[in-house]
Amino acid sequence: MPAVGFGTLIPDPLVTRQATRAALEAGFRHLDCAERYRNEEAVGDARQVAFSAGTLRRQDLFVTTKLWNTNHRPERVRPAFDASRRRLQLDEIDCYIIHTPFAFQPGDDQNPRDASGHVIYDSGVTLAETWGALE
Repeated sequence: MPAVGFGTLIPDPLVTRQATRAALEAGFRHLDCAERYRNEEAVGDARQVAFSAGTLRRQDLFVTTKLWNTNHRPERVRPAFDASRRRLQLDEIDCYIIHTPFAFQPGDDQNPRDASGHVIYDSGVTLAETWGALE
C-alpha cells in the first residue's frame, strides 16, 4: 500500500476525471474514493484512460473506497460494495472500509432527515453486524 494517496472528494465529475488523471500522471498510486463522494464513476473513467494508454497497470494501483452510512445493514453491504466496484470499473477493490461508525436510515437517500431536518439514524444495526458483513 502506498504511503501517500490521492483523495477524490471532488464534487464535479469533469474536474474529478481531470484531477485523478493528473494525480496518476504525477505518480500517485493510491486512490482514496467513497460512495459518499458520488464520483466513483469519474474516478474509474480516469483510471481506465491511464490503463488504456499503457502508463499504468492494475497491480501498480491501490484503490480504497468506503461503505456509506445508509448501507450499514448486513443485507446492504455486498450490494453497496458491488455497486462501487462497478462504478470504479474494477474487478477487485484493495481496501473497503466503513466511512463512519454510525448508521443512517437505510435507503438510497444519502442524507435521510426528519421533518425538523435532523439526521435519521438507524438503531436497528450494530457496528459489529456491519463489520461482520464486510468479512
